[in-house]
Amino acid sequence: MDVIAIHQAGFDNAVATLGTALTEEQARLISQYAERVVLAYDSDGPGQAATKRAMNIFDEVGVKVSVLSMTGAKDPDEFIKKYGTERFAMLLDNSRNPVEFELSKLRTTYDTAQADGKVGYLKEACKLFAGIRNPVEREVYITQTANELAISPQAIKAQIENLDKRESYRQRKQQRADTNIYIGRMAAAKDDLQRRTNLRYAMAEEGVLRLLLKDESVFPEEAPLRQEEFSSPLLGRVYASLWESHMAGRPLSISSLSGELTGEEMSHLTGVVQKPESPAGGERALADYCRVIREEAQKRTAGAGTDPLAAAAEKYKNKKGYGGKHNDG
Repeated sequence: MDVIAIHQAGFDNAVATLGTALTEEQARLISQYAERVVLAYDSDGPGQAATKRAMNIFDEVGVKVSVLSMTGAKDPDEFIKKYGTERFAMLLDNSRNPVEFELSKLRTTYDTAQADGKVGYLKEACKLFAGIRNPVEREVYITQTANELAISPQAIKAQIENLDKRESYRQRKQQRADTNIYIGRMAAAKDDLQRRTNLRYAMAEEGVLRLLLKDESVFPEEAPLRQEEFSSPLLGRVYASLWESHMAGRPLSISSLSGELTGEEMSHLTGVVQKPESPAGGERALADYCRVIREEAQKRTAGAGTDPLAAAAEKYKNKKGYGGKHNDG
């Protein structure tokens, strides 16, 4: 009924999820038609919970989100009936981005006039700010919050720095766990053995794709890698397709590849993208990934005639010091 009311008011680009919550399939479908969406769920508790969930889903598919903040009405239908189409248009123009939406919720949760409330508000706000990739945008919110609560911006930055360090530690721990998973799977795929004998290389290929999907601004104007330098044909194809979209100025998302990949390939790629990748130091991380990929591509070209099974066995033997060999270093 909300969508019908919005269309009758002259806004003909509204759609309804027709369910209790937005699904990932719906978000991928919408991403093919729009680069930005305005969420207009009900202003009650379930509607706000659905809004937060939808923001995360749209972020995964690369669609920018803003949130309609309605006062004096529970939903768009009621708002339009009470205040008219012009007020609703103004509401759309002033819709909040996800950070502003979360901050407005925090203001209703914590009493910042009290010391405990101010501390609680700042802890939650710093978590939000730590997730902002753009340094200018992050600085704007830090300054705004510092002025609002009459505290030093340096205190907020120190808290964010602590959060960044914890996140970095968590990611390193997760990467070690991922390495162990890779090791456990090495014997399961002979046709992929050569790539799996060098886990650092495999992780570098996946890291390049994650950076390209999460923060394409760290990439230079020219392609830093060639498709054939990837040891995984799938990741090489995905990289080439994403780079083509990047150069054409199209939004990057794995959903845009659904017509090119099988269901199994999409599932594998989704798993790759969902692994943690910190946007902090993205340019340096990209340089490291590219260096590793190029080095290994050169080795692979030089040793094209080598049996991968034999090479892996020899590498393992030398590492362990078997066969009469001993590494004093």
